[in-house]
Amino acid sequence: MLLGMACSAFGQDRASATDSLPPAWFFGAFGAFGPGSEFTDLVVPPFCGTFRSGSSLGWEGGGLFELPIAPRLALQFRASVAREIGELREPVPGPNPVPLDDGTIIDAQVDQVLAFERTTVGLGAMLRLAPVGRVRMQGGVMIAREIAGEQSQKQVALVPEELLFANGERELELERGTIFSPAALVAGITVGIGYDLPVSRTSTLTPEITLSLPITSRTGAGAWRPLTLRCGGALRFGVVPSLPAIPPDTAPPVVEPPLLVAAVSTRPRTVSVRITEYDSLEVLPLLNQMFFAEGSAGLREPYRQLTREEADSFTNARLLGSALDVYYHILNIVGRRMREYPEATLAINGYRNGREDEPVLARRRAESIRRYLTDVWGIAGRRLQVAWRGLPPNPARETSAEGFEENARVELIPSDPNILAPVFRRHLQRVATPPAITFFLRPTAEAGVKQWELAMNDETGERWRTFSGTGTPPDSIVWNWHSDSDALPTLPMQLGYIFSVTDSTGAVSASEPTMIDVSYQTVQQKLEHRVNDTTIENFSILLFNYDSPRVSQSDNELLRAIAAGVHSGAIARFTGYTDSLGDVRHNRELAGARAREAAAIFRNLVPSDVTVIIDDTGGEWERFPSTTPEGRSHSRTVMIEIRTPGKEGS
Repeated sequence: MLLGMACSAFGQDRASATDSLPPAWFFGAFGAFGPGSEFTDLVVPPFCGTFRSGSSLGWEGGGLFELPIAPRLALQFRASVAREIGELREPVPGPNPVPLDDGTIIDAQVDQVLAFERTTVGLGAMLRLAPVGRVRMQGGVMIAREIAGEQSQKQVALVPEELLFANGERELELERGTIFSPAALVAGITVGIGYDLPVSRTSTLTPEITLSLPITSRTGAGAWRPLTLRCGGALRFGVVPSLPAIPPDTAPPVVEPPLLVAAVSTRPRTVSVRITEYDSLEVLPLLNQMFFAEGSAGLREPYRQLTREEADSFTNARLLGSALDVYYHILNIVGRRMREYPEATLAINGYRNGREDEPVLARRRAESIRRYLTDVWGIAGRRLQVAWRGLPPNPARETSAEGFEENARVELIPSDPNILAPVFRRHLQRVATPPAITFFLRPTAEAGVKQWELAMNDETGERWRTFSGTGTPPDSIVWNWHSDSDALPTLPMQLGYIFSVTDSTGAVSASEPTMIDVSYQTVQQKLEHRVNDTTIENFSILLFNYDSPRVSQSDNELLRAIAAGVHSGAIARFTGYTDSLGDVRHNRELAGARAREAAAIFRNLVPSDVTVIIDDTGGEWERFPSTTPEGRSHSRTVMIEIRTPGKEGS
């Protein structure tokens, strides 16, 4: 297929006046490549049989000229150069007895082959019809003349394998040169179909498929007609006719620019947010899976590896950052706890995905983890049980690269649940009220939206958060007040937002800047004002399988443990999340289903006066990047926030 740059043949000082005129004619180039089937009826001495068929491969290219003759009909002429390479092959008629070394006589099988190469020049005329939309059908006649060519006739031994010709080889060339003289001219018909892709207002690139069959034989020595199929493309450039000169006293027409308006609204309508500090207990579950690069048994870069000296001083104080940051210390957490519980054992099960064909790869992965726990943490090898197999239990669907990544893993199964018990952290938590704001983007762009941006700046003009894209923006965007660095405001401030769009002409429209008031209340301020503070506990359950809302057995046990510590009057909020792969609407529904499933189990385990709330905003954004299997696994979660109001006098 030809690729090229589009150009338009417009007059320099009359371009605006001719923009609305259709081209008077087109010029351009085309190219194609594909196979052919050779149908013949040729007899070649000393071969007593007849060549009936063969195959070839060829290309062609050249220039074109097109003249519109009706609104959806055009006459197109093409001049081309074509090159073909192929062969005709037929078995030599038998019997052909050949004695073997042991005295056995078998019937030899020998093929007669006519190899050929030919270069032709041709002219063609076709009618092009546009039956619907940009689809183009074409058909016409062509004539071609061979300008260069070579043919060779040979015999090829097939059976037996030890059969050799007089030259000591299994192929014997009989003749080379012009065996069949080409016809002076070859006439034929060609049909095809294509689809016009606009490159500019007057230029198109047309992918097309053509089928050609000669009406006359390419040689006068018999019948030889190839049926060829070609796939390629044509690039056309339109030439717009000149307009008569405009009289000097004629005013140019006034052209109104395309309408472009950037409109945005919010829910809630009055935009303000309160950030409150709380002393908070966070409970982070540990995913019992570790993921490996495809074809590799070595631990990947994100996993935190220590020296033996560093392991001796490792404590929970090293577990900083997000739940994903904590998870990357999984082997160090397991190593320290295996020291604390000397009777515990650990099963290390290695797996490989469906396209990893090294049988021992799964075992090597499990042994690399076992080796780290023994060499760095000093865990006795008898306490570490290595096993391996192909795909893991409940494998991810291997219909994408992500599925293969998630099946290349190791699972850790301890005998004592304390080895993989959640990590508890007490920290200062900032909570936004309301938890999020929804922007509804409503651009009006007659020329089409080229790109858009929803930008939030702080009161100094520094960029706080940006959403942007090309083409039509989404109907709505949910923002949880976090900055591009995933941080909430840490002091009273003002944030302003502007929605802007750029259309296909380059014009820009922006909404009026709108301010957001951010208030802030610290723990110290609540103490000074003798406010009975609320305690907040955060939990998450994350052993959800891909595309499943089902709560696992281990997370069922975690829900029971959480419910056992919930007091009367508490408020529990369940928020479901998914990774960002797949359809946005489906992910939103799946996130809600996960939250509802976990909340239903929890509601049956707590006092009746505990308020259970299902937050439907979680599925609007991902918690962690979906570019790694670890990030996707930690995004398939339900966050549980439990608030227990303080009592008077406490």
